[in-house]
Amino acid sequence: MKDDLANMLFRGHLRYFVLKTINKKKMHGYAIINAFYDATNKRWKPSFGSVYPVLKALEREGLIKSKPKKHGKRVIKIYSITKKGKDRLKILEKNRGLLVNFLKHGEKARERILNSLKKIHAIEEVTALKNAFLKVAEKISKNELSEEKCEKLKKTILKFAKEIEKVTK
Repeated sequence: MKDDLANMLFRGHLRYFVLKTINKKKMHGYAIINAFYDATNKRWKPSFGSVYPVLKALEREGLIKSKPKKHGKRVIKIYSITKKGKDRLKILEKNRGLLVNFLKHGEKARERILNSLKKIHAIEEVTALKNAFLKVAEKISKNELSEEKCEKLKKTILKFAKEIEKVTK
């Protein structure tokens, strides 16, 4: 179960990981895949079928560029990040802060929350909330939330937290 969650989170952040990896060093696709594998302590090795479409999409968007390089008898593409890609990476890192802070102490808190909510038969409500946060995580990983929407999201979460506090007083 723990590895399933890790895989889901890693896959959801593939665009971010590609930009972050290429920002550190120019690489070809296979090296990027191996870099993910090493960076995740060998818990996740994305497939060629997931990485190469992301590389193509990032290149189409002008976030990365490739340069052909002869490698033995073959020609491989070496990817590097563009200025536009570095700017997008900064935005992604800022937006990811929301999710990272939420998940930081998540597992223990999650168990306590679920056990408490089971006692009041609120499983359907928790499922709806979980799905909403997964949608937020997906939007952040795809950089589909503007700074304005991120600010609105933060305010909504704080408002929700205050409402819960009122009910429990």
